Amino acid sequence: MFFGEGSQLRPLIAHTSPAGEPFNLQVPAAAAVAMTPAPVPKGGVSFHHGGVLHQSGPNHSQRWRRACALHYVRNDNAFVRPALPYDASMFLRIS
Repeated sequence: MFFGEGSQLRPLIAHTSPAGEPFNLQVPAAAAVAMTPAPVPKGGVSFHHGGVLHQSGPNHSQRWRRACALHYVRNDNAFVRPALPYDASMFLRIS
């Protein structure tokens, strides 16, 4: 993984995705941000702030790269203009 140090302190940058690939979110403006390598070992996990610019290198293997994203937000958070459709029934509210 590579991370844009301090990028969580900047305003959010709009994401785009190629036609027909809605989950391939990209941030073209991120090319101007210096990225710092932070190796994650095979089977490892990365926890980072949602506003941190991050990317991974190309997958040179013959296998799919799998990922699971969990987003923690306050219970009173509202998704006003989500970039992707989501299933609100999957929300887990903790009080």
